[in-house]
Amino acid sequence: MLLVAKLKPDQVAAASAALAPYVAAGDLQIYLEQAPGGLDGATTASSPDEGTLAFAQEIAERIAPHDSQPMRREALEAALGGHDSFWDSKGIADPALRNGFGAISKALRPIFPQDASPIDRLARRIKHYEPGTRRYLGTRYQCTPLGKAVKARLIAMGAIYRSTAWSEA
Repeated sequence: MLLVAKLKPDQVAAASAALAPYVAAGDLQIYLEQAPGGLDGATTASSPDEGTLAFAQEIAERIAPHDSQPMRREALEAALGGHDSFWDSKGIADPALRNGFGAISKALRPIFPQDASPIDRLARRIKHYEPGTRRYLGTRYQCTPLGKAVKARLIAMGAIYRSTAWSEA
């Protein structure tokens, strides 16, 4: 059974205690709603706290590509590096990126089971259409605050190599 409740962050402990008599031990799972632009796993302050850094490290370890996973590496570099499929790929679809994004989403599913596309926690997808005709032109990826923290961890681990300066803004 799924129970959905909108709570303030400071009320989570009280809600957990109130539900404990009705839920078997270990079956209570609380998912916090992520506010746009603020709580994507990173704080809005200039320096992230220790919890955020630990969370970013956990995600980085989960999605870091192995040597035998070049598509995942390409997809991570694209999503976290500000890839624009219209300008970077000349509008031609890249099946390797699609497969890489699928692998990343699958790896993130245990951390974000409620999300339709967990990769959106790391990079927002902005789709571009031709004005007037609404013909699809491509997708640009914009790194979220959590994505920036994960990207820094992946680069430090040597899991990804490309870091473009213009995508840091």
